[in-house]
Amino acid sequence: HYRDTKLALYEQSRLCVVNRVDSNTAAGSHACVQSFGLDAAEGEDYGIREGSLCQGQQVLFPLDELGLVGRHNQANALATLALARAAGIPDGGIHQALREYRGLAHRCELVATVAGVQYINDSKATNIGATLASRLERHYQVKVLELSYDRCRVLSEALEESIVLHGSANEPSLLMQENIEQTDVFCALTNNDESNIMMSMLAKRLGAKKVITLITNSAYADLVGEEIDIAISPQQITIGSLLTHVRRGDISNVHSLRRGAAEAIELIAHGDDRSSKVIGRRLDEINLPEGVTVGAILRGEDVLIAHSDITVAADDHVILFLTDRNRIAEVERLFAPGFGFF
Repeated sequence: HYRDTKLALYEQSRLCVVNRVDSNTAAGSHACVQSFGLDAAEGEDYGIREGSLCQGQQVLFPLDELGLVGRHNQANALATLALARAAGIPDGGIHQALREYRGLAHRCELVATVAGVQYINDSKATNIGATLASRLERHYQVKVLELSYDRCRVLSEALEESIVLHGSANEPSLLMQENIEQTDVFCALTNNDESNIMMSMLAKRLGAKKVITLITNSAYADLVGEEIDIAISPQQITIGSLLTHVRRGDISNVHSLRRGAAEAIELIAHGDDRSSKVIGRRLDEINLPEGVTVGAILRGEDVLIAHSDITVAADDHVILFLTDRNRIAEVERLFAPGFGFF
């Protein structure tokens, strides 16, 4: 029905603007067609070249001035350019709109950039997993498991670098086939808490190094055992901004996890290898308090997934997870520089 409706619209149109990687929107034999896509385009079509939105070889608008973030919004901007220019709207007005329009609230909304890391509010996203994959795929090898075949086709066209697999993360054979034991982080992000918990426990038992589980029912957070490293409850995330102001020391961010039973904190490593107990030391050499683990290190523009051989450098932002909040004072003392630091 979707494709039939599209074709009916095309029949009444002077110009069809279509996404060239989406077979559902192909205009068939229509006489006048312009396409857009995230690759380089030729002729009258729209695409991206050297960090700019272009029509063929003509540079139209720099990506770094776009008011929206995300690859899908770059595609939306290309479609906007094509349609608005076809309607005779001057480029100046189109460019102003692309700079100033911020989109809908809570949809891929840029909150802040801290230590080179962009914090995105996408709490009204239609699919958390797809959004996360689109944000990570340029920097990490990402695999997405999707049970719906139709949804797999949509994701495979929308994601640039990620591998989309048709199947369920509840299938041990599929996880083992995809080398789950070599996976740094497994994320269960469906809208079903029970499925998320079971998938996470299975992935952990099959060898995943860390598992992150989305749990919308906060009552379940208390039931999560040691097999789940990080349980995220959206209801608890907003508490973090308050905790950041309450905690002492050089803590950048705090998030409450498991209904307040645990916390994730972001600490800045100050000093040098003489004044600090952590700088210049490998993670497996740092004497962390019991129940405290390092999840990642933010170093400039890079995000380093925690491994035992990673060495902490000055001004690193270290993400730690604490299953016992009473250990926070010990962690603060561990990261506090000695008297030789000024």
